[in-house]
Amino acid sequence: LTSRSIVASVGNGEYLMPALLPECCLEDIQSGLKAGDSLLIRFKGGCFPNGVFCFLVAYLLNDARWMVCIKDGKPKCLYSNAVAFSAAMFPATITIIDSLSHFAFHVVLPDH
Repeated sequence: LTSRSIVASVGNGEYLMPALLPECCLEDIQSGLKAGDSLLIRFKGGCFPNGVFCFLVAYLLNDARWMVCIKDGKPKCLYSNAVAFSAAMFPATITIIDSLSHFAFHVVLPDH
């Protein structure tokens, strides 16, 4: 299933299925982000294919360069509609939000 990006291997023989995570209120997620610009990705014709967000999360987590952001020993933001990532090649927190009509990518650099 990891090859199909349905689940993600998170190490030590443990797996994560993003579609089974709880959902968080978008206002709660956005209130925790610093104000600023974000990159919005919309699908042609206003359509939004179901499952794309969970596929993206599993796909990124199956790549060793991407990991869920951890704060105080717990995931900073890990929901079926929002995930905060850190990437080995980029010193920032990247929060991806599934807003049903689009994906929003928020990038926060350290000390900003």
